[in-house]
Amino acid sequence: MLFRSMVAQIEKLLDQIRVRQSETRPQWNAWAEVSAGHDSNVNGGVSQAGIQLPVLGAVTVTPGGQRVASDFAGVAGGVSYSYALQRGFVIYGGASGGLRGHEAGRAHAYDLANYGVFTGLSYRTEGNHLLRVGLNHGQLQLENDHFRAVNGVNVDWSMPLTALQSLTLGAQAARITYAGANSVRNADAPGGSVVWRMALPASWQPVFTLSASRGYEHNRQSRPDLGRRMNGVSAGVVFHPLPRVTANLALSRTVSPYDGRSEEHTSELQSR
Repeated sequence: MLFRSMVAQIEKLLDQIRVRQSETRPQWNAWAEVSAGHDSNVNGGVSQAGIQLPVLGAVTVTPGGQRVASDFAGVAGGVSYSYALQRGFVIYGGASGGLRGHEAGRAHAYDLANYGVFTGLSYRTEGNHLLRVGLNHGQLQLENDHFRAVNGVNVDWSMPLTALQSLTLGAQAARITYAGANSVRNADAPGGSVVWRMALPASWQPVFTLSASRGYEHNRQSRPDLGRRMNGVSAGVVFHPLPRVTANLALSRTVSPYDGRSEEHTSELQSR
């Protein structure tokens, strides 16, 4: 037990050294992941064929607009780069991508491919506060067809609360542009988040995280019924069961109800 504790402390010191080195010389990082799970509503469809809509009243939804559940599997990966301009200032950038496939027959129409690039500038103060400003661009393909593009800007500020705790406040804004008939859903999306982290001086170096986020999609096509609020919470823990091995466990919940307040229009969502 004493040996494991010593290894954990050494790894923690090495991590701190790597952080400081990234602020004084170029650094490359890469990551990869695999995922699997069950999606109860792959297509964002309604739960039953018969629904009530404003103005139109009772409507029968075609099978393509009804909820589809499916198991899924995915792979993803990315690279990042950072370069110190001068003490405290670091420019960074990177790229990532991923694929997600579904098992159910009808759900194959919602197989996803995505990629994104990002860049930004960070500044760390002597008091270990970290301020970052970044730009990002992402593309989403649906069954090999272009579906959506997102351009965004983000600002976040991380501050130490104690030697083992930190708090990060973030603000984001994005412009979302859909392809083809789905352009009726084009929106601007501001949002914010708060993340609390706590490290424990114990074996496996666990770091606990709690986060909450809130955002809103403001429709740009005079369709307020397609605007939606997005609220999310998550909790997780990252730990190192072996030297240079990192594991992550997390639970999250996100709700995104549509406003549905328009009296002049009814929603005719195209197949995604």
